[in-house]
Formats: sequence, structure tokens, C-alpha cells
Amino acid sequence: MITNFGVTRKKALNLWLMKTGRKLIQHRDMNHDDFSFNNYECKWQQNSWGIHGDNWHTPHFCSLGEWASNVTDMLDDRRFDKFTFQDDKDKALLYRHYTRFMLVILEMINDFVDMLILVELSTASKTQRKNSLSSVIDVNELTNLINSLCKHKADKRDENHIHFHNHHLLLWFEDLGQQHPFKSPISRQKPIQVQPDGILIPSIVILTQLIIDGYETLDILFRDEPTKFSVFTAKYGAHYVG
Repeated sequence: MITNFGVTRKKALNLWLMKTGRKLIQHRDMNHDDFSFNNYECKWQQNSWGIHGDNWHTPHFCSLGEWASNVTDMLDDRRFDKFTFQDDKDKALLYRHYTRFMLVILEMINDFVDMLILVELSTASKTQRKNSLSSVIDVNELTNLINSLCKHKADKRDENHIHFHNHHLLLWFEDLGQQHPFKSPISRQKPIQVQPDGILIPSIVILTQLIIDGYETLDILFRDEPTKFSVFTAKYGAHYVG
């Protein structure tokens, strides 16, 4: 069965909008992410107003929210909808699109981890904090994959990066939903392979769900630890200027 990327993209976009409270509005001849008052960041901002006053602003929330709009933009990008996961030329172009998406996802994971560190102030390691973002995905291994696959490194001190073994490796997309043909692929489960025979591209739906899980992790922390939320917003917030 031929699988079009558009089916997967729409599934991920609908999941993203439904779970994060974001919505699309028309701007000129394209959709625009209406980043206002219905998503996690704006709800957190409003909660901080109840503690510190109506003109109190916590910049971490807006910075995270603005960056997350990149997820919306990429999931609403319809240019590749007719591409298939089976066509060789389509796969090469989709691989570049997924690479860009993974880099956006990586920065959001890093943001979540950094905020957990600032809020919780515990001795948990960065790896532990990454893996606390999801109960079903090994987030640390996923970030290792993105760092090795998407960030090109030529330093011989670390030969795990794709520069050292990208001998025209075959591609397989998890979103194809079929059994892959490889024996030792580079994947989110095992990003480091000595002699890889292919690359498994993580599902865009799973990547999207991971970021949703990260939001829920922070949201639960803020609700369960109101004192920590208050201290965090007081320490890093400030009154609006202008």
C-alpha cells in the first residue's frame, strides 16, 4: 500500500492542536499559529499573574511558546503531502524535512530539561530529567540520535556521527508502519551502530507526542508544586516594560 506523507502530517497536526490548545488562524494566504491564551505557556503566564499581579511576565514561558510555533508551522506545511515513503526521490526530500523537524524537537527537549532544573533544583542528572519527559520513549537515546544524525560533526574524537558512516545508507520511515529490512540500523532505540546498514527515521507522530508529554510533565509539576512554581516565576519574572 502506498502511504502519503500528508496522512501522517495531518494526524500529527491534529494531535498537536488538540493536546496543546493551539489553533490556526488565517494570515494573508497562509495559516498562522494563534499563540494566545489557550495553550500551556499562556495558562502558566496567567497563573503567575494570580500570584504576582497582572503585569508580571515570566519570559521563559513566552520564549518556549514562540519556539513551539515552529512545530505548528512545520506540521501545517502541505508542500510534501503527496510524497510517499516508498519513492526514492520522495524519501530523500522527506528525510531533509524530518531532519529539520527533529532539530526543532531537540531544542524543545533541551528547554524542558532546563526548566525542570530551574524549577526543581534537585540533583537528578540531565539524562534522568530527559527520560522523565515520557514514560514510553527513551528520550536520552532519541536526543543521541538527533545529535548524531542531524548535527554534522567531523571531530575524530567521536566517530559516532553520521559523517563517519554515511555511505549512502538506505532510509526507512517509522511512519510507514511496516517492518524495516535492516539488520543494524541507526535508530532512536540504538543511535550508535559500528557498521550500520540503514537509518530508521523516527515517526513524526511520536516526535510530536513526545513534546506534548513534555508539556504535560511541566504542567503537572507546576500544579503539584505551587510553591516551586511561585519561586520560579518570582525569580525569573519581571514587570512588563512599556
